This record gives sequence, C-alpha cells and structure tokens, in this order.
Amino acid sequence: RMDRGADGSILLTSPGDAMFSLIGRFDAGLNALWANEYIGLQTRTVKGLPDGSVLAAGDSVLLKLTPAGTVDWAKSILVGNGAITDMAVRPDGHVLLLGWTTDVDTYSWIVHVDAAGAP
Repeated sequence: RMDRGADGSILLTSPGDAMFSLIGRFDAGLNALWANEYIGLQTRTVKGLPDGSVLAAGDSVLLKLTPAGTVDWAKSILVGNGAITDMAVRPDGHVLLLGWTTDVDTYSWIVHVDAAGAP
C-alpha cells in the first residue's frame, strides 16, 4: 500500500501476507528517508498525517510512527481471525479502521478510534 506524507513524501508498506512488515518514507526520487522492518507484524495499510507522522495498520495492530519513523505508540485491535485492511483519518485526527473477520462467518467491520488509538 502507498500514501503521500504531508511533505509530499511517499509512504509505503509491504503487503500483509509476509511474517514481517516493511514501512518506509521515500522522497520524490524514491530515495529512502527511513525504512523499518517489523518482525511478526503484518501491515496492510499506511496513512500520512498532517503533522508528518504515519499510521500503519494490519492484522491486529495500529501503529503511530513519528515523522522520523520511530514508534510513537502501538495499539492492539482485537479482530479475531481477520485483519485491518484500510483506514481513513478524519480532520479531528480520529481514525476509522475497516477490516474483516472469519470467527463464525465472514463479516466486515468498522472500528472508530481517537487520535491516541483508544476506542
């Protein structure tokens, strides 16, 4: 997945099918400004925020990274046997997470969290 940072940089994350995730910020020439690997984490979506920070989400986690790429906070989002597949950031910083689960049948869901990742 890909998004643009507030500064025009390119934000990328690897697909969620691997046993690790790569999240990075690149300039217009695709030179890495930073890139981090997270073992055991499967991210599926990434969003740039107005302050330059980055949100990344995947199977059961929502990460907020600083503009320099260090982890600001990480929140567990219990989705059962499923994943977070996309997200939207509201102007007030609250986040809508979209995903699916197959705990009983296959269902889609939407979860609202505030700017600090709390439900």
